[in-house]
Amino acid sequence: MMQPQQKPRQIKGWMVAVAVLIVVAGFVYWQVASVPPKPWYAKWRVYSYLKRQAGVGKFDVPFQFPSREEMNRAPSAKSEAKPMTRGPLTKKEFDALKLEYTRIKIEQMRMERTLSEIRQQLAGTNAPAATDTNQSGESSTNAPPKPKTPAELEKELADLQRQIAEKESQLKDITNDLWAFQKAWEAEERAIAASESNRLANAVSTFLDSQRQQMDEARTYATMYRVIGQELWVADRLLKAANPQIRRAGLGIARRAINDAYNYAQNFWLAARMVEAFYWPHIDAADDSGSGRNPLSVVNIYNEAANFFREADEPKNVVVNYSLMLKQAKTPQRRDYALVQLSFAHERAGDYPAALKTLKQVKATNDFAWAMRRLPMLEQRANR
Repeated sequence: MMQPQQKPRQIKGWMVAVAVLIVVAGFVYWQVASVPPKPWYAKWRVYSYLKRQAGVGKFDVPFQFPSREEMNRAPSAKSEAKPMTRGPLTKKEFDALKLEYTRIKIEQMRMERTLSEIRQQLAGTNAPAATDTNQSGESSTNAPPKPKTPAELEKELADLQRQIAEKESQLKDITNDLWAFQKAWEAEERAIAASESNRLANAVSTFLDSQRQQMDEARTYATMYRVIGQELWVADRLLKAANPQIRRAGLGIARRAINDAYNYAQNFWLAARMVEAFYWPHIDAADDSGSGRNPLSVVNIYNEAANFFREADEPKNVVVNYSLMLKQAKTPQRRDYALVQLSFAHERAGDYPAALKTLKQVKATNDFAWAMRRLPMLEQRANR
């Protein structure tokens, strides 16, 4: 007598279970299929692959980690000196100063070459002019244009000298700021060498030297993947610290691991997956001072990531990479640079309308004139 009443309850229970499974499956799919991938999934995929290839279950390795207190030490305004990001005179970033210096210097060199030519012309104004005649004694119809008078040449000479002096004046502040950057970096390096973080630097150096020796002596891919896994194991723990110097050290070790996968194992797919797991989620640990000289600078990290994706034949991920760079750009110069690189990425992916739209958003067109010259070509291809 009770069975007819229980069936609706059983059906209802099954329906609830199915609904829960659908929700869970949807959540998992959202986590796995998201672009960029969720950090936990990207990391799980890398470690799973390395464990299979290396034939080991874990990658524990001896390393002199900082104390828990040092790991959890957050930066403070007093203890963390802010790196120099803009020149004291021009208020511009280092990369912007380099571009401006190069542009002005090239213009100045062209003017000086023209100046030299004018001086040669002035020196030869007293020489007798040659007359080009044919056999009948008539003047040639292809006679050169009438030469400028000494007065005209003197005026051009004075104008050029004034313009060259103006260029030299423009270069003065730029040069002083470039030297200021150099001095600031030297002071920063001395401070790091004298600080407590030097102990971590020594530990990292010793560890990486040992890993490099093992990699050089490796005779099997299994050994290579074990070494890479160990490097990631150390990097992963350092990247969990609150201390920015420790996190940057972790990013440096992760960079070594990715390059080992690329150069030694020559596994471009793995290098690309490691970028998703260790570069993208931890880009805030990179050097954001605006200098491209540091291998761990934001610009270099994104550019390296793009190269790994290109080698893995993943043009869409190159687009994602520079889209992330654009999203996180903190200065107009960085934004324009990201736009140019993103435009290139769209172009190589065959999306010419997106490449055109992106390139048109660049503000400092003079600084990126070499890239802006692609606009006519992109317009033609986008309208096909």
